[in-house]
Amino acid sequence: MLVAVSATVVALLALFGKKKNSSPSSSEPADEAGNGTFPGTGLPPQNETSKETQACFAVVEMKPQEFQGRTRPATMTVAEWLARVALWTVYPDAPPEPSPQDPVYGPALVRLRQCISSKLPKGGIVIPGEPEIQQGPPPTPPPPPPPPPLKLPPVQQPPANDLPESRPTPTPGFWYQVKAGDIPYGVSAAAYGTHQGTPANHQAFKRINDAPQNKRFWRPGIEPHLWGPAGRISFMPIFGTVAEQQANAATGGSGNNFPMIFIPPA
Repeated sequence: MLVAVSATVVALLALFGKKKNSSPSSSEPADEAGNGTFPGTGLPPQNETSKETQACFAVVEMKPQEFQGRTRPATMTVAEWLARVALWTVYPDAPPEPSPQDPVYGPALVRLRQCISSKLPKGGIVIPGEPEIQQGPPPTPPPPPPPPPLKLPPVQQPPANDLPESRPTPTPGFWYQVKAGDIPYGVSAAAYGTHQGTPANHQAFKRINDAPQNKRFWRPGIEPHLWGPAGRISFMPIFGTVAEQQANAATGGSGNNFPMIFIPPA
């Protein structure tokens, strides 16, 4: 089911402010900038590609399993479903069963597929209660039993600074500015040398997520089957400046910036 159904739909639509069949009453529909479709073709304006990128990040972050009355079929890959949700969000008049061959919406669907597939964890993701849908090449034979969970020392509070000491890459003991395209398990793998898709890497990111300095970036409704109702660190650009993030220990402020998170010492 949808991750916090109503909240997810509202959050997606709020990014674009669009509703189905909301185009002006003129002979040709217009986009938000006042530009119509290509005369005689019905093709969507070219300048929607930036909104496609925003929608790509949003659906990968929220992973909705239902959208405006439509539910992901059990046989459909997560990547394909998220691409459709992003398409319907940016282009509310897109068909219920979009196709890459569609001359109007096909190119946008292909772009969204590529964007979303590049941001999902390698090997795909599994929705609890449903069979695994393979999104990459066939899996290799099962590996040997995993080693014991990674044991990390207790979290240490860094000294209070107006501007925290950061590093350009995830480094234990320092702050790290999240960048566009970063994913949680990619950051933990880079910080601690763990491998994505392993229990050790999940524990490594849980350590980052649970650091007291990072709780200000938690947002409810993000993968509650893994993190509970409190959610986890959001990697979306919804926070204040670095100074505002440091000053606001409750929410990290509000704005258009990615979070600067603390990487606990190894």
